[in-house]
Amino acid sequence: MRARVFVPPAMLWAIVIAAAPLAIAEPVSPKQVVAAGRAPVRRLNRREYENTLRDLLDLPGLAIRDMLPEDGRAHGFDKSAAGLDVSPVHIAAYRSAVANLSG
Repeated sequence: MRARVFVPPAMLWAIVIAAAPLAIAEPVSPKQVVAAGRAPVRRLNRREYENTLRDLLDLPGLAIRDMLPEDGRAHGFDKSAAGLDVSPVHIAAYRSAVANLSG
């Protein structure tokens, strides 16, 4: 049985918000982003999110990657902004995974 850790609600929301970057921003084409000299915004992939929570909460045995939806791929990579969209399904899964940490 996996041990549960109490995480204050304020910290939970900070983590959820950090994991759901700018889902409401107006979409722009990759050409517009490149022309402006900016890198596109992307969310953390499952592995990055798990590692971030592990580091922030100091939980070396944390394993939540399997609770999250599969990451999209673009050009063979799972870290590309083109493959890491944010949907209501992603938001719900990320919130559920964090809620499971606090019991």
